[in-house]
Amino acid sequence: MKKTFDQPSLQLSIVIPVLNDAEPLNRLLSTLHDLLTGPAEVLVVDGGSADSSALVALESGARVLQAPRGRGRQLNSGCQAARGQWLWLLHADSLPSRAAVATLE
Repeated sequence: MKKTFDQPSLQLSIVIPVLNDAEPLNRLLSTLHDLLTGPAEVLVVDGGSADSSALVALESGARVLQAPRGRGRQLNSGCQAARGQWLWLLHADSLPSRAAVATLE
């Protein structure tokens, strides 16, 4: 069974803009699943990908939003839709460390 991102007592929203980033997004979401110990909301904001980026995000339990192409626009859309108290903005090719996640949590 695939782990999903929890949302009760939501404190942290992670916003990830993507455009044809299926492979790095898959690595990032897998890393987040391994590192996060508390509830988090993950929003993947797709700027019109022609690959499986949205499917990768959905299969991981992330929320997928569509926004006009452009990182700024995508981040803005994700931040406006976020429900957490804290926002963490990541690129799909980010590889967060255990220490960074522990600090945020």
